[in-house]
Amino acid sequence: MQHKNFLMPRIGLFWLAWAVFGIALISAVGIISAGARAAEPAPAKIDLSQYTGKWYQLYNQEEHGRFESDKGKQVQFGDKGTCYGTTVEYALTAKGNVSVLNTCHKNNPQGKTASIKGIAFPVDETNSKLKVRFNPLYLRPFLFDYWILWVDPHYQLALIGNKSTFSILSREKTAPESLLKTAFEKATELGYDKSKVQKVSF
Repeated sequence: MQHKNFLMPRIGLFWLAWAVFGIALISAVGIISAGARAAEPAPAKIDLSQYTGKWYQLYNQEEHGRFESDKGKQVQFGDKGTCYGTTVEYALTAKGNVSVLNTCHKNNPQGKTASIKGIAFPVDETNSKLKVRFNPLYLRPFLFDYWILWVDPHYQLALIGNKSTFSILSREKTAPESLLKTAFEKATELGYDKSKVQKVSF
């Protein structure tokens, strides 16, 4: 008598479920999300030592990132609710990669802190295209595109994205209109739909 292997289908469904959840989670912090596909940009040289530090996410596909499920008292990306005032902190590692810390506040600008850590790997010598891996076990098998599409000469405003969407990062919670205009013009030039992004609340 042959016995059916019920374990393998269950394992496959388990990883599929985590993969879907992981994609939804990363969308909340602006790394990937659905939208019009943009042309892959020509690489531009980025000085990662100037790019590192803290950035405020001024524009993203949604005004507030979204949490997906309630994990109890400890608030992390993936918890149920709404994400306000997203910041991103980058730091160079000893191996020349970039550590990533995405942080926001749950449900209101003064809410509990939610965060997720990751590591970004440059894919060529320009440092403008990276692959990002986030720390939770269920996301470690996945690498996500992270493109630095444009940055002003003083590294105060940056346009980032991938094939689907873009975000605008600033060193401050506000940015000069002239720089924002340049960033949006660059996004349009690359084929992004700027109507898909909204200003983030802090």
